[in-house]
Amino acid sequence: MKLVGLPAQPETTLKELKAALKDAHWPGIAITLVGDWQGNRARLAYAVFVEGLKEPLFSYPALGGAFGEAGLKALTEFVAWAREKGARRFYEAMLEPGRLAALAEAGEALAVEVHAAKNPAGPWLWPEG
Repeated sequence: MKLVGLPAQPETTLKELKAALKDAHWPGIAITLVGDWQGNRARLAYAVFVEGLKEPLFSYPALGGAFGEAGLKALTEFVAWAREKGARRFYEAMLEPGRLAALAEAGEALAVEVHAAKNPAGPWLWPEG
């Protein structure tokens, strides 16, 4: 599993996600936005989990309204960018905050947990910038 970004650093995480996905075969990947609990999507922290690559990719939680305007902007930009590139399979999964915070230590076990918890979702679910 590849881990990109920095916790609570939206701009850095967005930049590293784009770099890590530059050669992705977009129709073959699945993007799961992993939230840190149930609630208003505009206020949550999100990490990104991408399957369908040579190795699964996770970002640290750094996107979404929990990280202010920069986090919300980064989330919106990532979803729009992925759609422009050809991503069509979007999912959402919610984990309790402690599980998402332990991302680096949890590794493959967390990937299995997110895969099991994900539900189909459209990119329109996330707030516009």
